[in-house]
Amino acid sequence: MLIPHCNLALQSLPEIVALLLSLPRLGNSFLSQSAYSIISDVLSSPTKDDDFNVASEIPQILKAVLSSPPPKTDKAIAPAWLGLLGNALITYKDTDPQACAGEVGKVWKAVWAFLDSSDATIREASCQSLILLAQCFTPEIKIRAMQERGQSEPKSALGKIVLQTEKAFESLAFVRSMSELLLVISALISILRYREMPAGPTAAEVLLLPLVQKIGNTRTERDFEHKEAADRLLSQAMGTMGPAVLLGALPLNLEPADRSVRSKLWHTSRLLICLS
Repeated sequence: MLIPHCNLALQSLPEIVALLLSLPRLGNSFLSQSAYSIISDVLSSPTKDDDFNVASEIPQILKAVLSSPPPKTDKAIAPAWLGLLGNALITYKDTDPQACAGEVGKVWKAVWAFLDSSDATIREASCQSLILLAQCFTPEIKIRAMQERGQSEPKSALGKIVLQTEKAFESLAFVRSMSELLLVISALISILRYREMPAGPTAAEVLLLPLVQKIGNTRTERDFEHKEAADRLLSQAMGTMGPAVLLGALPLNLEPADRSVRSKLWHTSRLLICLS
């Protein structure tokens, strides 16, 4: 049972949130960071009080926060801003999945813009927020993306995200963000374990197998600096899509006629050990 002053605070939460959201407009970095962090903490610990649902404030919070993004170089405010968006969507998903699904594409776009920041702390915060957002894809979002796979200009939120991620992997702008990008792709692979039919392919296979192939090929390049992260991603892909799908897609360089069966088995076993 809530004590009286706590109950009063809950009843006043809309006014408190509105006040906190007004602080960033003052232009003070400390107040802005504190406001975003406090709201994020409130959303991360939703109350069970029946008289007030903290999630009812999320549309207002998203509108206000998305309307005033910090500079991509702001090491004080950007991580708190990014953390708030991730926590807001996770709480929204738990209380109203369909309404959350309508916001995830817009929020993903805003958070993604910070993934290629020059500051490592901001890149990490963006990465962690994107990993949270990936958990907000509903089955309907996944099905729509699977149905339009192959189109040059996807219209679904997830289809656009997959295309954006594919382009980023080959973009020079994301070279310094490669570790974070591979973590985000791993999270996408994990969350897309969904199958539209029991015997059908996973959404990860339909949507991300070409990208996984590119990563597998890039991993073998001598100057690629993120082999361990790529190995973890390939391991995740194997666990989600199945060994047959992954080993059938990756060129293991085991086909030349001068290689013996023993050599083939040795190379395959080494790959399995690496991905385990």
